[in-house]
Amino acid sequence: MRDPTLTVALDTTLTPALVSEGFAREFVNRIQHLRKEAGFEVTDRIRIRYAAGKVLGDALAAHAEYVRNETLAVGLDAHQADGGSELEINGERCAVAIERVKRNGANGS
Repeated sequence: MRDPTLTVALDTTLTPALVSEGFAREFVNRIQHLRKEAGFEVTDRIRIRYAAGKVLGDALAAHAEYVRNETLAVGLDAHQADGGSELEINGERCAVAIERVKRNGANGS
């Protein structure tokens, strides 16, 4: 139903916080695709190693808990990602390597 007396205004300003969150969300999306390509199970725990520039690196550091939770990562390490994939995320290049974490014992840890 249309109401000609109703006006909606949206603030489309991209604040630094929103840009940072966008980087983290897109990084999660790319990690999920890498998990699928690697044939990992949905419940597999992983370790993520990445090498990124300052902008993306700062965003991942600021949203590290979110990235770990969404990707089931036990580690998110800003180191060389030898043998990994080269990605471009929102204009920022980074290298990423993921590995499945071996489970010890019956408790899955």
